[in-house]
Amino acid sequence: MNSTVATVCASGCLAVLSVALRPSTAATLEVGSGKPFARIEDANDKAQAGDVVLVYPLAGGKPYERTAVFVKQKGLTFRAVPAGTAWVAVQGKGFNYSGAGST
Repeated sequence: MNSTVATVCASGCLAVLSVALRPSTAATLEVGSGKPFARIEDANDKAQAGDVVLVYPLAGGKPYERTAVFVKQKGLTFRAVPAGTAWVAVQGKGFNYSGAGST
């Protein structure tokens, strides 16, 4: 009788443990005109490991200017999402990408 109770308890404990250890669902963060984030850097700052950042074209074909992203999160994905014939444009003109001063 004790072995039956122990087996049931072990099965139940394993089921509870597997639910508790299951990773949370990844979030999708959207960047662009009318989206929750206006800048790619802002979405990166809020993103967690495994999240997906969707980057939409800016109105009028404007580029995201002086964009620099330092990714620390494991498994973070950035995706450009074209809108019709508009593509995502990123411009780094005037930005120092040397890494000097990075922390």
